[in-house]
Amino acid sequence: MDAQVLANDRPFAGVEDTAQRIAWRFGVSPRPMEERLARFDALTAEFGVRPSWAIPACVLRRSQPVVRRFAERGVDFAVQGLVHGDLSVRSLAHQRQALTRAAALFRDAGIPFSGFRAPMLRGNAATGQVVRELGFLYDSTRPVAVPTEARGDEQPAVRRALRTALAAGDGAPLRPELRDGVVHVPVALPDDALMVDRLGFGPAQQAAAWRAVLDATWRRGELFTLRLHPERIYECGEALGEVLADARGRRPAVWIATLDRIARWWLRRAEARLSVNETEPGRWRIALEGDANATLVVRNLAEGETEPWFGADRVARAREFEAASARKPVVGVSPRSPLAVLRFLAEEGYVAEVADDSSRVGAWVDAPGEFVDEGAVLAAVAASDGPVVRIGRWPAGARSALAVTGEIACLTLRDLALRLFESRC
Repeated sequence: MDAQVLANDRPFAGVEDTAQRIAWRFGVSPRPMEERLARFDALTAEFGVRPSWAIPACVLRRSQPVVRRFAERGVDFAVQGLVHGDLSVRSLAHQRQALTRAAALFRDAGIPFSGFRAPMLRGNAATGQVVRELGFLYDSTRPVAVPTEARGDEQPAVRRALRTALAAGDGAPLRPELRDGVVHVPVALPDDALMVDRLGFGPAQQAAAWRAVLDATWRRGELFTLRLHPERIYECGEALGEVLADARGRRPAVWIATLDRIARWWLRRAEARLSVNETEPGRWRIALEGDANATLVVRNLAEGETEPWFGADRVARAREFEAASARKPVVGVSPRSPLAVLRFLAEEGYVAEVADDSSRVGAWVDAPGEFVDEGAVLAAVAASDGPVVRIGRWPAGARSALAVTGEIACLTLRDLALRLFESRC
């Protein structure tokens, strides 16, 4: 979709009052929101992208034909609860009953789903338990702020948005995490709500903030789960188009996928196995078994056919080869470090083992104490000058990943009016 069309077709401009915003974004019928959904879908389709949208089951039930049309186009729909209410204050029994009913309504409507996102990104321990019990593939609820390196050409307003996001999120690494069979996919901040309704950003500032997040996640090899509510597509479509164009042009590539595809990849990646075995003194056989799209990343290994990738890291062309090195190309972990460090490094794709002698391994981590600082562990590995091998985070040699997501809390003014009543009932 032409970015200039989006720039000129912005009837929201100058609308400051909350009531006016609501009246402009929603209508008596689903038509105004359906037009926004179509705009969103068409813009992402230009870049070969499918979005992931979460929707409460009661809203879905009232507008099944609209939702079904977009599901048939390949949109990944997720369950956003039974109603648009705060799950963080609900009991286990309440959530079990509500989410069971929500899943049933999705099935009755014939809308495929595999994931969950809590309304307002708010849940509790009971939410996670019910999501696991009901067999959801992924849960994309946890908001995470993206630390970015402020650049001189960024507007002060953009730097303020990034600081605000850091205050709202928990600052953890932006990557999926597999827990008890559920892939937990974090949501990146700042999002459209913060930038548009709270800070009053225009397209240029929105694009600058999101591109800063894209740059940070690309450099660190992480996941940018962009959150854009479809009702704000007129205000944010231009910025979204710029971010997608930026992502498509990066090398190594940014893998752009739905939350469903990202979660399924993370499960397949978890099944891959990387081994490092000594064939003779100072010579190692390195072998990767598993998904054909898994990437074998090597650093500081003189032998083996590799190609440049990112920084000191290179990609091995073969999935099995031998290399000579005085140091074993694995990450050693000090005996006084907790077992959680070994588990974390394994999920990061490294071959990790307990080691007393740091000179015998390619990288060494000493992390005493009960709390595991994941960022510090990864920094210690990155700072090492020895040989290390690992499974890349993303398929087919991609450096980072991007998911375009949003939530359809309402399709009509009636949905909006019923929200408070439904959440209380």
